[in-house]
Amino acid sequence: MDIQIEKQNSVTIVVRGYLAADEVKNRLEQKVAEHAKNLFVPGFRPGHAPKGLILARYGDAIKELVKEEILEEVLKEAREKNEELKETLTISKPKHEPLEPEKEFVVEYTIEVPPKVELKQYKGFTLKRPKVEVTEDEVNREIQDFLIRNAQYVEVKRPVAENDYVEVMFTREGDEELVRALIPLDDPEYAQIFKDFIGKKLGDKFSLTLDFPDSFPDRRFRGTKGEFNFEIIKIYEQKIPELNAEFFKKMGKPETYTEKEFRKEVEEYIKAQKSRASQDVLSQRAIDELVKANPVEIPENYLMLRVDQYIAEKLGGTRITKESLDKLREQVKESMKNQIAFEFIAKAIAEQEKIEVTDSEVEDEIRRLAYSQGIDPNAAVEVFKKDQNRLEEVRESVLRRKVIELVLSTCKIEEEGEEEETEGETEGEKEKSEQKVAKPKSSAKSTGKKTTAKGTAKKSAEVKKDDMEPEKEK
Repeated sequence: MDIQIEKQNSVTIVVRGYLAADEVKNRLEQKVAEHAKNLFVPGFRPGHAPKGLILARYGDAIKELVKEEILEEVLKEAREKNEELKETLTISKPKHEPLEPEKEFVVEYTIEVPPKVELKQYKGFTLKRPKVEVTEDEVNREIQDFLIRNAQYVEVKRPVAENDYVEVMFTREGDEELVRALIPLDDPEYAQIFKDFIGKKLGDKFSLTLDFPDSFPDRRFRGTKGEFNFEIIKIYEQKIPELNAEFFKKMGKPETYTEKEFRKEVEEYIKAQKSRASQDVLSQRAIDELVKANPVEIPENYLMLRVDQYIAEKLGGTRITKESLDKLREQVKESMKNQIAFEFIAKAIAEQEKIEVTDSEVEDEIRRLAYSQGIDPNAAVEVFKKDQNRLEEVRESVLRRKVIELVLSTCKIEEEGEEEETEGETEGEKEKSEQKVAKPKSSAKSTGKKTTAKGTAKKSAEVKKDDMEPEKEK
């Protein structure tokens, strides 16, 4: 077989395999001989039928077997001829004409390989870290969220009001199957769509024409539109607890515990959250600088493969329109391109700096991830050990984190929000401004993640939000 290899660019290689007509004929005859004794042809004992009759009867299956062998050989021989093909990112579907006796068979593959990374700079960047500040308003909002998460939901007999939870049975237009759902009207996304629920009573049956966005929390509604029929089954009123000694006691706090201590605890919690977010931003800025300083050519097919994998994982099987999917792909493409570039750069840095990840570090990371998700850490380690691919994914993740730690250790890190002298300021204005105590600006934002403060009490509600459908995606 003749193998030809053409390098189209630094990351794309075209492989062509040529099998002469007489060799195609020989391989087909060999395959017939190999299987003849197991093939039935009317009027002949097994193994005694003419090859022509066997090919006429079983030709398609035999050709398929020969073709698959040839395709495997082409890739194997190409890898032996070209070292770059030992590690591949994507391999296209083979292009070829049907395999026929006494006709040359030509096959072509387009293969993408990892780019060669030339490290130009990965140390000594100047980076800005978002300043971490916690305001009184943020503390108040977090406390309010905390109280809402510990609210009771009590069944009532009055009409539906704002912030109620409404249990309904519904059907879609053209579908007679009744489905139960819980509509949380304290959620802005639900309140906007289901605003016509306000004022409805128990037992009311009514129809609404609704149009749900692709991002709607409940997957059963997401991306759908049309007429829906509803029946109000139950109405629950939200009873938010007061911040007092009784509430602190339910949280397991000592009798001497005060609101001031609680506020301090909430403030520290927010500060810890924002500090982690600030560090994440700093790490991402380091990644951005690495990608900018070390250009890497990203194979297009591999890039779109990763984009589609990411979207599929995020959607979790949810169907969306082609228009929405195309828009989403474009939105994800650039950030994914930078992520892939960083992965290759990090690998090159790790090789140059001889950074390695031990098995114990991999297991520690698995335990950390499992613990954060409420999974038995030791059981998670055993599960991962059975899947080499998942183990390697964790190993690479830890490796990249160690690379970022190395890069950050060499950077000049400045805090955002430092007051700078205003251009064009007069001497008098400058003198006045110097006499003032400047309040630093902060560009740090709250993560907005609603997580309970330490010491969360168990909900004692008759009916709780987390116990009912639909569960909102996190």
